[in-house]
Amino acid sequence: MRPDPFEFEPMNVQIHKISADVVRTAPTFFELWPEIRDYIGKAVIVAHSAGFDMSVLRSTLDAYRLEQPPWEFFCTVTLAKAVWGFPSNTLPNLA
Repeated sequence: MRPDPFEFEPMNVQIHKISADVVRTAPTFFELWPEIRDYIGKAVIVAHSAGFDMSVLRSTLDAYRLEQPPWEFFCTVTLAKAVWGFPSNTLPNLA
């Protein structure tokens, strides 16, 4: 999806390998939101470092003045710490 505003930090491009040219004609979050919302539906969202991901999603919804669905979410980092207690809970390490 194309960020709005259309800004790219060089550090982020280096990390994610997504440049402005790659998404120049892609739809924005606002344009995709109905499809994303319907896809997620009432499911519990599971993500690695879910607190961060959910904060970004909530901030984006706020920026577009869109309703915040009453989602439940679960964090795999929290699970990994509680169950295995590895010294590192990064996604590559856990995988």
